[in-house]
Amino acid sequence: MIKNGKISLLAVLLILLIGLLAACGSGDGGNASEEDTNGTNDSNSTETEELTGSVIISGSSAMQPLVAAAAEEFMNQNPGTDIQVNAG
Repeated sequence: MIKNGKISLLAVLLILLIGLLAACGSGDGGNASEEDTNGTNDSNSTETEELTGSVIISGSSAMQPLVAAAAEEFMNQNPGTDIQVNAG
């Protein structure tokens, strides 16, 4: 009796796992269209918005060189931004 219950539970969990993997594995990314939140499509727009602000990133010392390089590249492309990278 207990063995049948365990097999049934395993079967249900397996079906749920397959459903979860199928839902997470879809290749469309969940985007139905390229419209932004106000309903306009900006993919052909030549107007760019200048970014400003600062961010402090703290994390692993192993990742610090990669994050610092990415931050430097981002700041070069967006002069109004400041990114500080701290490793600990």
